[in-house]
This record gives sequence, C-alpha cells and structure tokens, in this order.
Amino acid sequence: MVLPSVNTKSLDTITATFSALLDLAVTNRADIVHVHGIGNAVLFPLFRLLGKRVVVGVDGMDWMRAKWNRPQRAYLRFSLYLALKWADQVYVDSLQAQRLCRNRYGRDFPYIGYGTQVRSTTGADALERHDLERDKYILFVGRLIAEKGVHNLIEAYGRVTTDLPLVIVGDNPYQRDYVERLKAAADSRVRFVGTEFGDGFWELCANCHIYVQPSEVEGTSPVLLSAMGCGRCVIVNGIPENVDAIGDAGVAYRRNDVADLARVLTQLLGEPDSVHALGSAARERAMRHYDWDAIADMHEDLFQSLMLREMGDEGEDGTAPE
Repeated sequence: MVLPSVNTKSLDTITATFSALLDLAVTNRADIVHVHGIGNAVLFPLFRLLGKRVVVGVDGMDWMRAKWNRPQRAYLRFSLYLALKWADQVYVDSLQAQRLCRNRYGRDFPYIGYGTQVRSTTGADALERHDLERDKYILFVGRLIAEKGVHNLIEAYGRVTTDLPLVIVGDNPYQRDYVERLKAAADSRVRFVGTEFGDGFWELCANCHIYVQPSEVEGTSPVLLSAMGCGRCVIVNGIPENVDAIGDAGVAYRRNDVADLARVLTQLLGEPDSVHALGSAARERAMRHYDWDAIADMHEDLFQSLMLREMGDEGEDGTAPE
C-alpha cells in the first residue's frame, strides 16, 4: 500500500510515516513497525501508544549530507538519540554505523546488511538505446549531488587516456546548476544518459567494464552492491562505508583524492585480467554477504525475538505466556 506524503525534501519521509501511523490507528494491520532511518524518531512514542513495537534501522551519519542545513543536521543528530532511546529494537545496516553507535553511546547493535541480486545475464535494450557496447564503458549511477563525488570522477577521468566512455546515469531536478557544472567540466567522452530504472538499470550495471563509486558521504550503497552482484570490477572512494562494503573484492582509492582515482583507473584499464578477477571476487562477496534471502531471515529472527521478548514480559507476573 502506498500512503500519501508531502513530497518535499524535508517533509516527505516524516509525513509518509505519519500517514502510516494514522493507517495503523484505523486498521490495526501490524504488530511491528519497521522504520528505515532515524528521521522519524519523534513519532516513535505515538506508535508505542498504539501498542506497536518499533524496529529501526540506522543507516549511517545522515546529518553529514550536504543537502541539509545546520538546523536540519542538528535535528538528525537528536533523532539518532531519540531512536536509540524509544525504539524497541535497533539494528545497523553498515559496520561504520555500528562503530558510530558503539563509540558515541557505548552500545553494540546487531548488524544486518543491505542486500542485492546476483545476476549473470541481462538484456541489452538499454545498451542499444544509449549506443553502448558490452564491457566497453565505465559506469556511475546515482543522484547528481555534490556528496556523490561525480565532479571528482569527471575530473579524474579527464586525466585518463582511454576510448571507453564514462556513462553517468542519474539526474537532479532540484540542483540544475550543479548538473550543468558537471556537464561543463566533462569532455566529449562523458555521456549523461539521465535516469534508468528496472531492467534498464540492471542492463547498464551488468555490462559495464568498471563501476566507480566516488561518494564522499554514503551508507551502504545499494548501487555498489548491485554492481558487485553483477560481477563487475568496482572502484570506490576510500570512505569507511565503501571500504567495508567491498572488502578485498574491489579497489579503494585514497579518500577524495582525484589524482589517485585517475591512477587506479589507468592501472585497471591496462589490466583486463585484473578487472575480470576483481569482478568475479565481487560477485562471490555479494553472494556470501549480501544475499537477500539470508538478510530476510535475519530480519525475521529479529522480529521474532522482539515478539518473544514481549511475551516473556507479559508473563513476568508468574503466569506462563501463551
């Protein structure tokens, strides 16, 4: 079910969650409310007044994102405190978020990572639509915002001698000036193809030669995991979240270092055997650590433990819980 919200940057998430609250008050359709992200924490007491258990996934240091102003960042910092205080169960979806909560609050929360599909074959409609060839382009997919580091990728790529085009998938209708600056900085080999979803996204992801994740701020990136699940060689900016995601199944360049990114790209473009080996390692890591079935089982175990704990609490008067 899709519920209404106020579709703005600041209000979309909180109003969608409030709609869910009203829906639960009327329908009583759930026992557990599973919240992704900390921005809705102010509503957690209202869910609990309805008799619902709240599970929240902490997905990183959201207040560091450039899109927020100072009051919004302060609100998100406070929201993390509220989420840890009021949720019935908390988990983290990145090791860096786990370290953050341990260092800041002295508490260890269970880690349940994000997942991806593992794909070995896809169609080619998107390649034909954008005049691309299998295994003959470098790829980035994401919102075109400064924290994604696309400006650094374009600058680094400009220093690399190659005939393989750099394909930029994504857009940003709210910051056209940044998008235009990216296009102005790009040479003729860079192709901005707009957004691609569904099969088109998977086709572009599965057929690239190298996928680059230059994010300066990130949680566990679903697109990065998708590229790994497709068996692509991945290069990432060396922030902890990216490094944790790839393990030894990819290459990290020095954090926010354009020259080092250019060096890594040049090296790998000259070593096709290394690119193939890293792609195979990435797929194996995706199968081992980011399998959706295993992650779904971990969520189910978390929910069941919460319900069993509730039953135990209800039986503390000496009667056996049913």
